[in-house]
Amino acid sequence: MRDKRTELFAITLIILSGILLYFLKLASVGITDPGEAYYAEAGREMIESGDYVVPHLNYQIYFSKPILTFWMIAFAYKVFGVSEFSARILFAVLILLILLSTYWLASRLKNWRCGLMASLMTATAPLFMAVAKLSPIDIAFTCFWDLAMFALIATLCLNTSFWPVFYVMLALAALTKGPVALVLAALAFFIFLVCERPPLHVLSQRLRKLNLPFGVLLFALITVPWYLAVGRATDGLFPKVFFLYENFARFAGRTNLAHTNWYHYLIVSLYGFFPWILFLIPSFGPAFRRPQHLDSLASDLTSSQAQHSALIFIACLIGTIFLFFSCSRTQLDTYLLPALAPMAILVANYFESKLEDSKSSLVVGSQVSLRPLFFASTIFLVIGCLVLVASVIAANRIAENDIRYGVMAAALSMAAGYVAQHWFYRKQKYGVMFTAIFAGTILAATIAGQTAFTLLDQEGQRDLRLLCDRIRATDAQVAIFRTFKPSIMFYIKRPVDSFFHTSQLLPLDDENNADRDNKLLIIAHDKTLGELQAAAGNRLKLFERRGNWSVWQAPHAKLEKVQSLKAIFTNNNAFEKAVSGESDWGPLTVPYAGGDPDWHSQKPN
Repeated sequence: MRDKRTELFAITLIILSGILLYFLKLASVGITDPGEAYYAEAGREMIESGDYVVPHLNYQIYFSKPILTFWMIAFAYKVFGVSEFSARILFAVLILLILLSTYWLASRLKNWRCGLMASLMTATAPLFMAVAKLSPIDIAFTCFWDLAMFALIATLCLNTSFWPVFYVMLALAALTKGPVALVLAALAFFIFLVCERPPLHVLSQRLRKLNLPFGVLLFALITVPWYLAVGRATDGLFPKVFFLYENFARFAGRTNLAHTNWYHYLIVSLYGFFPWILFLIPSFGPAFRRPQHLDSLASDLTSSQAQHSALIFIACLIGTIFLFFSCSRTQLDTYLLPALAPMAILVANYFESKLEDSKSSLVVGSQVSLRPLFFASTIFLVIGCLVLVASVIAANRIAENDIRYGVMAAALSMAAGYVAQHWFYRKQKYGVMFTAIFAGTILAATIAGQTAFTLLDQEGQRDLRLLCDRIRATDAQVAIFRTFKPSIMFYIKRPVDSFFHTSQLLPLDDENNADRDNKLLIIAHDKTLGELQAAAGNRLKLFERRGNWSVWQAPHAKLEKVQSLKAIFTNNNAFEKAVSGESDWGPLTVPYAGGDPDWHSQKPN
C-alpha cells in the first residue's frame, strides 16, 4: 500500500524544486535570440493581427512549425499582457508537468524514492536547464511526447487505462512539431516489440488495450481541423511547405548547412545529462537482463513482469531518440530533450535497486552490491572538488562582481553537497547520501542558472534591447546587417529586414530629397561594421551605440529587400529546388524580409 503522506512529501519537494529552477525571475532577462524570440514574436504578431490560424513572423507567413506553441504564447499574452514573463510562464508549467509525470511513472516501477530521484535528475539535467528559456517549442514537444509515451507504457505494461491520455498528448505533440511525433511513437513501439518479443496473444491483448478506432478518431479530432484550416487559409501552401520542406527536407539536411555525424548525440548526452550519464550504461542492465519467468509472458502480467516490460519500453524510448535523430541530416542539441526523462528513470531505477540491495548486504556482510554506490560517491566527490577549483580560476577572470559571486556561490553549494554525500556514504547512510547530492545540485543549479542567463543577457541581448527602445520611438524602416534577430521585432513592434550583402544597399534615385524623405536605420555589430562602412562610405550617420551594437542612419541609401518566403515557395521551380537541395540561396527557414505591418487590415472580410 502506498503511503499518501510520503507521496505528498515527494510531490511537494518536486514542485518546490521546479519553482526554484524554472519559475524564479522569469522576466529577469530579455527575450533571447534566436530560438525563444521566434515564438515570442510570432505570438505577439498573432495578437496584433487577430489571425489565430496562420502563424506569422516578421509580418509574413512562418512555415516552420504548427500552431500550438504560438497559441500557448498568445493565450498567455491575452491573460498577462505581452511581456517576457508571459512568453515563458506556460512553458515553466509544462516543465513541472514533465517532472511530475516522470515521478509518477518511476514511482510505479519501484517506489516514491525512485520517482523522486528520477524527477530531480530530469530537473537538474544541464541540457534541460539550458533550453528552458531558450527554446519553448522543444519544451512543449518534450512535455507532450513524453506524457504520451508514459501513458502508453502505463496502458500496455502497468495495466492502467490511460489510452485517452496517450492519444490526446500525441495529438498535442503533432500540433507542436508535426508528424515527427507520430514517427517517433511508432518507431519506439516497433523497437519495443523487437526487443521484448511478446507472444502473439500478449501482443493482441495489448493492441486491444489501445482502443485504436476510438484513439485514431480522438487524435484526428484534435489535429485535423487546424491542418485543414491553415491549408484553406493559404490555398494549400502552408501544408505543402511544412510537410515537404520543413519535415522531409529538414530530415534530409536541406534546411541546415551544419555538418552532422553519427555520434553527435552521444556527445550531447555527455554534457546534457551530466553527471548521471556516467551511470546510464549499467542502468540498461535491469531492462535487458531477461528473467527466466519472463520467457513466456502470460496474458495477465504479474507485477515483476509488468515492471520489466515497462523498463524495456523506457529503454526503447531512449534508443528511438538517439537512432532517429542520429540518422537525420539536421542535428540540433535540443532534439535530445525527450530522452532525458526516460534516461533519468532508468538511472533512478538502477540506483534504487542498489539501495535496496545495500540493506541486505549490510545484514549478511557482503560488500559486492555496495561497489556501484562507492563508485557513484567517489565520482561525485571528485566532481565537487573539480568544480570548486574551476570556479576559483573562473572567478578571477570575471570582472563583474554579481557574476563572480554567483559563480562562487553555485560552486560552493555543489561542492558542499558532493563532499557531504561522501561523508554520508562512509557512515553507511546511503539514502541520505543521495539527498545531499540532490540538495547541492539543486541549490547550485538555481544559482548558476540565474547567473548564466544574466551573463547571456548582458553579453548578447541587453545592449540590443536598449537600442530597440530608441528605435521604437522613430517611424523609420529598420534593417540589420549579416544576422537575424527576431527579438528586435518583439521590442520595436514592427518588421525588420535582414540583409547579408552590401550590394543590397543602393543609392537613392533622388539624392536631393534624401534627408527629408528617406528614413532607414541599419543595425550592425562591430564584427561586421567595418564591411558595412567600407561599402556605404559617407552615406551612414551614427544614430546610437550601445556596447558592441550600433544603429546607423542611411539618409542617402535604400535597401534592396529579399523575397518573402511565400513568394519563393509559391514559385514551383524554386520550391522544388529548395526541397531537393539544388538551390544556391541556402536554407529557407526564417523570414529575412520584413513584411507589410498592415497585412491583416487588408484581408477581405
